[in-house]
Amino acid sequence: MQKRDLAALLDYLRENSASYSLESLRAQIVKAGHGPAAADHAIAVFEGKVPRSEPAVWGPALLVALVDLALAFLCYELWAWHGAGKASCSAVALVPGLYLTQLFASIILLAGGKERWGRALLLGFLIFFAVGALIGFGFFVRWLAKVTGS
Repeated sequence: MQKRDLAALLDYLRENSASYSLESLRAQIVKAGHGPAAADHAIAVFEGKVPRSEPAVWGPALLVALVDLALAFLCYELWAWHGAGKASCSAVALVPGLYLTQLFASIILLAGGKERWGRALLLGFLIFFAVGALIGFGFFVRWLAKVTGS
């Protein structure tokens, strides 16, 4: 059922629930052309028996992945500019610790009942890891082509 159909049925139920029983309102909804399953679902939502759907975690997960990628790019640039200088070595040494902290934080959030934020952190880390693996594979193929002369 689409959200706008559900919203219309909920409005209908709110307007008429004081005057009519839910069984008669269900019959009217079915008579109006909605399916019995749609009517039952709308009544269940109206009565509060259906839990509210959770918002998707893709937005926060993509934000986490972008921040992780930006941090990795910053470390790469520091290493490229300064070589093995003090600033770049410190940053490169801290970044794996930050990623490990992020991974443990997601597990702690999942175990502590904050499933949405734990999933967002974990999914963001996994997206970052997958993109990083693809980038690393690209560098490997480029290096292999250079070495073999292809």
